[in-house]
Amino acid sequence: MEALAFFVLTPLTAGIIQFFLSRSRLPRWAKWGPAVLVMLAGMVCFLGAVDCLPLPNTYWLDDGSFLAFYGTLFSLPALFGLGAGALFSVAQWSE
Repeated sequence: MEALAFFVLTPLTAGIIQFFLSRSRLPRWAKWGPAVLVMLAGMVCFLGAVDCLPLPNTYWLDDGSFLAFYGTLFSLPALFGLGAGALFSVAQWSE
């Protein structure tokens, strides 16, 4: 069930959000917002997991924590979903 949630539901949810966000009339920086936030969070979690970025020594944020590992793992399918949603939103279907 966890694999289904991570690799199917996460990209699907992120893709749906990005699809409707890209089709809206918001400014360009707002449309790039989710992708930038996921990339930053993934980079912080990855750098914390490999001990390149000193994270606070707490249960949630130290170098061997749950958040550092699963935050990195979560960011890849979320970025895939955001990219797919953006791609589908700009694709033109012929009628």
